[in-house]
Amino acid sequence: MNALLQASATAADTVYALVPRDPLGAAADVALVVTAAGVVLLLALLAVVLLQVRRLLAALNERAQPTLERTRGAAENLEYITGILKRDVDAVQKSVQGLGERLRETSEAMEARVRDFNALMDVLQDEAESIALDTAAAVRGVRTSARSLAAGEGSRHADSAPAPAAEVGSEEGPAAEPSAAAETPALTDPNAPPPA
Repeated sequence: MNALLQASATAADTVYALVPRDPLGAAADVALVVTAAGVVLLLALLAVVLLQVRRLLAALNERAQPTLERTRGAAENLEYITGILKRDVDAVQKSVQGLGERLRETSEAMEARVRDFNALMDVLQDEAESIALDTAAAVRGVRTSARSLAAGEGSRHADSAPAPAAEVGSEEGPAAEPSAAAETPALTDPNAPPPA
């Protein structure tokens, strides 16, 4: 018994305080439990959504991979074609520059040849004029010599009557021409015999 008394004496030592439950405290406890359950539910939903998004991204990656590879291949082809076009444009530009340089050189050479040809034509024209003048003077000298020879031989064979001045002038022009013709042999070749 003694043990019971002792137990009851110890029990009297400990005081238990029970707080009466008011409706506001009970509502707060319920709200806390509901909030915790809602957070757990939201975390579960978020995990499900993340898994679905991950699956969707994997599916999109599988579908987009061939397109990305084709795009990468097209970009590589475009880069290759661009490189070829750049090389070709550079080659064409160098060719055009070379052609322009050669055309300029050819034009300069052509101008030099035209100048040389013009100089040659000037020399030929001067020579032709000189030859024409020399030939005309020689022909005039021959005519004059032939006339004087004909006049000299005609007087030997004729009745020793001089030819009238009108006859001499009628053949080649005015009567004063024989004196001018006598001056022309000096213009002819110096090696030619003087007229008689």
